[in-house]
Amino acid sequence: MSNQLYSTVKQSKAAFSDQFEPLLRASGRASIEELVEQYLNGEPDAVAFWQDALEPLRSAIELYLQETAGLVD
Repeated sequence: MSNQLYSTVKQSKAAFSDQFEPLLRASGRASIEELVEQYLNGEPDAVAFWQDALEPLRSAIELYLQETAGLVD
């Protein structure tokens, strides 16, 4: 899943570090396609991959809008 890193950090910061550091090391020499396939278990050409990657942001925006709905006219 594309939000695999996000989910991992919410569960365990140590597990996130173990997963994120190799991705960062490889980012200087690998293409985005290679990084997505190898470290995120995704298909970079798939629309579903990017929709899934945006889901945590979408959820955060929805929560923000709900929490602030009555504050602005």
